[in-house]
Amino acid sequence: MNQYETKLLEYLKNEQSKTGNDHFQLVEVFSHIGDFGGIETLEKAFAGLESEGYIEKTKYLGTYRLI
Repeated sequence: MNQYETKLLEYLKNEQSKTGNDHFQLVEVFSHIGDFGGIETLEKAFAGLESEGYIEKTKYLGTYRLI
């Protein structure tokens, strides 16, 4: 897991504990997470977490569920 995937996973877990929501939209996360190096880097981090089994894509475009 690289630094961006780690940062993203920490953010998702923190948000889930605050809100109780386990669904996240890529664009919404990008607007809140800050200094991430661009949307492409965030997309790669989402893909990395998905391949490692931490999140899964939902049927809605750009939306993921924390497992």
